[in-house]
Amino acid sequence: MAKRDGSGGDRLPPFILDEPTSFLDDDHVDELHSVIQAISEWNVPQILVVSHNDRLIQNADAALHAQKDPTEDASTVTPSHGKSGTEGVAGDDD
Repeated sequence: MAKRDGSGGDRLPPFILDEPTSFLDDDHVDELHSVIQAISEWNVPQILVVSHNDRLIQNADAALHAQKDPTEDASTVTPSHGKSGTEGVAGDDD
């Protein structure tokens, strides 16, 4: 949990979920999507989700795809979709 310093008023810090679908079955992934939708109604400036689960990522407002090139030990990041036409939420299929 992040510690709030009080300077942001009622605004919460960004909400970050790293691989939240690990060990979840399809029904619980659907529930997680509902939870993320509920969190988006809070005063949270951003919700960042890193996931390999396409079902969760497809509902994002925006997504980035990260791919690692093992021969050069470097990664590239490209926009993969966005409901609003903007880029922002990440997904890594490596």
